Amino acid sequence: EQPVFLDMVRACPEMHYVVLERNNQFETLRSLNQVWITNQWSDWEGEGEQLLPVIYLDPQQCRDQFAQAEQFYRACREGLPSERTLWLSYEDLCDDQDAALESAWRFFGQPSTAPLVSSFRRQESRPLAETVSNYAQLREVFADTPYAMFLPNNQEEAMTDPKTPESEPVEDPADEDSPLSPIARSSDLSRGPISGADIQ
Repeated sequence: EQPVFLDMVRACPEMHYVVLERNNQFETLRSLNQVWITNQWSDWEGEGEQLLPVIYLDPQQCRDQFAQAEQFYRACREGLPSERTLWLSYEDLCDDQDAALESAWRFFGQPSTAPLVSSFRRQESRPLAETVSNYAQLREVFADTPYAMFLPNNQEEAMTDPKTPESEPVEDPADEDSPLSPIARSSDLSRGPISGADIQ
């Protein structure tokens, strides 16, 4: 199954595309679980800061999200014309918004604007180790996978660019009766992976 928006590629042959790709899907799921609990989907400067809850990430939920994201981005790479597609990293956009947007202006052949200022702010800035209750379990489960680089053991490792490639198991609270259970199943390939950019 292909993302439904790929139909536009055939309908609009001159259209240009920007794909915002989030590398750390652990953070995507962390954010979605948090906002599902709080029902707070945006945060603005000037509003009182709310400390978001620490959440549990089911390892299988993570695997499902990884598979879905990889399948979606692969479909984009295969279906979108490379000469008319710009790929932006969500992490790069957060780290250096001006540089990321500068590449977008060049892509569209437009002069860059003055630095953009927004009152919208990221809701969760704490690392996964402080916001995921079973972080040690996830490190053990994904230790020998490409996703291990997103689960650093200390703050020094956390400062490393993630794009360059123990504790007792925590009981899973997201059982069939939990309101968190549907989260990982709430998206499908037709509209792409859950987007952290829409959440934080």
